[in-house]
Parts: sequence; structure tokens; C-alpha cells
Amino acid sequence: MNMSDRVTYTQLDAVLSQLGFRKSAGPASHVVYRHDATETRLLFPKHRARDWVPSASIVGMRKLLVDRGVVAAEQLEEMLLAAAA
Repeated sequence: MNMSDRVTYTQLDAVLSQLGFRKSAGPASHVVYRHDATETRLLFPKHRARDWVPSASIVGMRKLLVDRGVVAAEQLEEMLLAAAA
């Protein structure tokens, strides 16, 4: 597990916002983040702001964002580390 795998939903929200994602209501039990330029959607269960994002969710998100060209792996790692500091 990387140190960047330990972020709260508040920290993740800040990083996704910096990357141009917009947060919106999804199905009743989820929150959706939309990145219109790349047509990328991220779906997370509703949560409390201070809850930790599961590391499996971080890993999957990281792969999707890099594969879709939203951000380079190294830049995302730096952003997550900075948010968690």
C-alpha cells in the first residue's frame, strides 16, 4: 500500500476537483464525479467526509484516470500525497 492510498473522501474530493471533475448526486446510495472532457465517471458510495477511501477504490481510480489520460501516474501520486499531508 502506498501512502497515497490513505486519503479521506474530503481529500479525494479536493484532488478530483483540481483535475476538473464535478461532483453530482448519483443513485440514492452513491456520489458521481464527472470529467466531461474525457467522458470519465467515477462512482463512490455515499460517505462521511472523514471516512477513508478504501485502498481498492484508490487503485481502481488511479488506473482509470491514467488510462483515460486525465492525469499522469506520477502527478496523481503527488497530488494524493499532498492532499493527505
